Amino acid sequence: MNSGIAYDGLSITSAIALTRVCLNTNIDVFKYHAEQSIGGECKTYVIDTLHGFAGWYQDDGTIKADDHAPTDALQKIRDQQDRALRKQIEKEYKIKQKNQSG
Repeated sequence: MNSGIAYDGLSITSAIALTRVCLNTNIDVFKYHAEQSIGGECKTYVIDTLHGFAGWYQDDGTIKADDHAPTDALQKIRDQQDRALRKQIEKEYKIKQKNQSG
């Protein structure tokens, strides 16, 4: 979603709320405009790093597992999370060191 939102600064609560809004909006829009879309209905892909699965969001609110490539997508997300966490820890450590010395 290219909307100018600073995703790195979102709390988990805000990220979940934003995700819900996006999914529900996506579902509502395509209830009325699916026949006008180019290339068929819009599909939403879900990567759940907490529970370790990935798949396609279904109209009934369930997730149809993607048996072909979930490991690759999940691994990429986990690698990004690891790098972001390390970067955040380093930043906070530098700030703490600066405050202690100054």
